[in-house]
Amino acid sequence: NSQMKSKQLRGYIFARNIAGSSVPHKVQNLVIREFCKNNNYLYLLSSVEYKMKNSYLILNDILKELPNLDGIVMYSMFQSPENDYQREKIFTSILKKSKLICFALENIIIENKNDFKDFDTTFRLNKLLKYCPQKV
Repeated sequence: NSQMKSKQLRGYIFARNIAGSSVPHKVQNLVIREFCKNNNYLYLLSSVEYKMKNSYLILNDILKELPNLDGIVMYSMFQSPENDYQREKIFTSILKKSKLICFALENIIIENKNDFKDFDTTFRLNKLLKYCPQKV
């Protein structure tokens, strides 16, 4: 049915660096807006996480808002909590409510536990890359 209401996703962007780079809010929002347009989601204005390292206060505020949303769209997967336990706890709580977790830059949509397992494997492997020897 083409008259179905688009899923409403709350944007989530960072004031701090993402994967070592500073990305202006305007750029993060443009990437999220384009992702939502391409996937037929309704983009609700982004909440900005605090600059302090490992702060997820704003993300936790969005979790409280989830009953009125269809999910969350982050600019990048590298905004996910670094701590494995914290990441799994937050994402599992979102999925238990049958809500989406999206990463606009990487074009990733997590809808269920299997999607999360695939994502989490990629995320953990990426964290290990910095320990791999570099070819000179």
